[in-house]
Amino acid sequence: MIPTRRFRRPTGDDRYAVVSVEPSSAQPGAGSLQGQWLIRVARGIAPGSLSSGTVYGPYPTNLADARAEDVVRALLGEGFTPSVHEELIEALSSSDPARRARAAIALGWRRERAVVPALLAAAATKGPELPSIVEALGRIGDPAAIPITRELASKKLLSRRRAGVEALRLLGDAEGLAEARAAGQKRLPPSIAQAIGALDENDLRKSNVAPLLEVIDALEKARVGIVADQLYEAGTPALVATARRMLRASDVSAPHVWRYAKSVLKRAMLREDAATFALIAHAIEQRARSTKGKSASLKSGLDGETRSTRVFGRKTQRWAMRACWRYLRRIAKWRPERYAEIAAEVLCAYRPEDRAPEQGLFGPLAHSYELQRILFARSTRVVLDDRTLKTRFASAAAKMAVASVREEAFPELWDARPDAYLRALVGGRLREVQDFALAGVARHPGLAQRLQNGDIASLLASEHEGVVAVALAELERRFDATKPDLALLSRLLDSESASVRARGAALLDRSRLAWSGDPEGVLRLLDRERPVARAEIASIVASALRDAARDARMAIAKRLVDRLREGGDDDRLASIAELLASALRDEVASVLSSTELIAWIDRGGNAAKRVAGRLLAGRPEALALIGLPRLTALADSEVATVREAAVALLDAAEGELRADPTPLYTLAESRWDDVRRPALARLRALITVEQHGLDAVIALCDSNHAEVQALGRELVLASFDRLDADAVLFRLIEHPQRAMRAFAMELATQHLRPGYVPLARCEAFFRTVLLEVRADAATKRRAIDFLVTRGQLDAQQGALAASLLDRVLRTRTVRDFERVIVGLAAIQTRFPEVRSALSTEGA
Repeated sequence: MIPTRRFRRPTGDDRYAVVSVEPSSAQPGAGSLQGQWLIRVARGIAPGSLSSGTVYGPYPTNLADARAEDVVRALLGEGFTPSVHEELIEALSSSDPARRARAAIALGWRRERAVVPALLAAAATKGPELPSIVEALGRIGDPAAIPITRELASKKLLSRRRAGVEALRLLGDAEGLAEARAAGQKRLPPSIAQAIGALDENDLRKSNVAPLLEVIDALEKARVGIVADQLYEAGTPALVATARRMLRASDVSAPHVWRYAKSVLKRAMLREDAATFALIAHAIEQRARSTKGKSASLKSGLDGETRSTRVFGRKTQRWAMRACWRYLRRIAKWRPERYAEIAAEVLCAYRPEDRAPEQGLFGPLAHSYELQRILFARSTRVVLDDRTLKTRFASAAAKMAVASVREEAFPELWDARPDAYLRALVGGRLREVQDFALAGVARHPGLAQRLQNGDIASLLASEHEGVVAVALAELERRFDATKPDLALLSRLLDSESASVRARGAALLDRSRLAWSGDPEGVLRLLDRERPVARAEIASIVASALRDAARDARMAIAKRLVDRLREGGDDDRLASIAELLASALRDEVASVLSSTELIAWIDRGGNAAKRVAGRLLAGRPEALALIGLPRLTALADSEVATVREAAVALLDAAEGELRADPTPLYTLAESRWDDVRRPALARLRALITVEQHGLDAVIALCDSNHAEVQALGRELVLASFDRLDADAVLFRLIEHPQRAMRAFAMELATQHLRPGYVPLARCEAFFRTVLLEVRADAATKRRAIDFLVTRGQLDAQQGALAASLLDRVLRTRTVRDFERVIVGLAAIQTRFPEVRSALSTEGA
């Protein structure tokens, strides 16, 4: 929309005229939704006495500018000429720099090219107001301003350089911006400049900017502000987003940040960058609640001197907050079509943590200045304290009252750009903001139809029942079960909210007839980057495919097999693999040969291996292709279905295993329970002492796994009467594990043949049992008692037993001392010639 324009003529009854364009409020419903505008012409004898006039319209947005130009041409035909705002031009010559700056700013907002010569003349003096003049020239957009603007963009002083660069951007001077960019690169740390050179500045993906973010995270705090400002100055999407991230993560009140945060704020105002403006405006308020500022030694940009300076003090805080609201008011006046969008972005910056405890008439958001100005500027219930910039209710009754009229600032601008309500609805996190947005949506029937699919998914996760109701109504309106929008369903199914995912799953199930015959549609549903809803989707797809036609199932199976052949992230392919191995198993069996399945097991990803394993398990003929040794290796796979297939194929090898059970011994030692247990079951059924001999049984006892050892013990006991007892004991006493030594001790006490020689052959075994530091107490006692008993049978056994018990005595073990003393005494009483530590001590 064109700004308000003023005209004058030297003669006639009407000497002054003003042309303004404003939103139509005659039809706040469907009319304003279309963007209807009125053109108003006011006339009078003096600027303050415009007593007559005409209203034209309403016109839709695409015609309003042209009709306004027609009105201007008519006035020019009557002898009017554009007003050059003599009072503002006169102020450019004031002796007060502040007045000159304010005049330049005001002229810049009006965007009238007729004042460019006056601004250029004022710029020639190069006074302290020069940045404001150049910014005004940039807003007006006259190319005649490029030379002075380029000159200012090359200055070292931040305020001048910023004004010059931003004016060049407004003027569209690509060459000047390129020169400024090259100079700006030199102000960056080399690591930052190098990282920027390696990325695509138009690509906002995390993978693209990650190297730059890594360098920035390592940046010293004192340089964060200047780097953020320089990145924002560059103006490219990736660098602007990175600058926002830096400022969002920083304390804007910190001495090394505030100067540059303020610079970025001013740049954002000139660019009408709603997101950055909202970010910094909110951050200023947030810090103002908890700090009074601090003093720091800072170098002045004007004279280069370092002096103690108050940073982000109360006065600065209030100035900054007022400046942000003043900017919004100027936007409303001079750029009315942009006001609602920028205001909505500011509202979206507020979060529940902005709330504070209520204190009397001061509500929980009393200190949220920009929000209060946007939502309650026209309220009679809410009063602003101009000194503290806090709001309070006018009275207790006002606090309880419900507004009977619209209280927001510039309501007509909101209705002229109602899409801003949707932004506030989707991005707002405060209930007050959501209530305001809901009221706006209700005033504009059909507005919710403009919501994006992702917005609906976001709104469904809201805690505000009204917001959810709007999203549900729109979701039901646009959802067609016969032609489902799979992109919309994907958005719902990818939501972090369980209730939203449940809604998406219900709609997916409801529309199964439409997509269950579409191979590409099924693939899009299953091949998901986000893991949130994979299992739920796979379950619904599996159920739907059970009812699908045979041809459709085959087509889907082939498409999913092709996707699995392509490979990729195993987690992402897991649901596809599960579907192929279960619901589509019969179809896949006719698509994939045993040779390809084996190749998948050898070289495929885990997802492909899961499918291959599941299918090979039902193909006994695959054993001939794999071979028994290789099958044993497959049983150690990390993939459960491959192990399952290997175990299943062992059934086809029963004859070979009965002749040579060696592979079963290997599998019985497996780290996987699902391999070890079936192997043990087969060993129990196949191994016999008669056929495989003692070595086969002892090999089981020598295992490191308790259940395998248990099988070995079971077979030893079952066949002991048919075995060489001495050979069994002599083999078992060498086992290092306690359980097996206890078993050997049990066999020894019950089956060791009498006489010195059999006992002597077990000397090492008894020494280990008796002297192990952490020996099993019961086994040790049993060994002591056994030796004492055998030692009393004859002198040779007594001497051997005494020597072993002597070793125990020397360890000074309190627990066994008495038992050993008593045993030695019994042996020596029976055979006095036997010598021991006990007889030495007695002597």
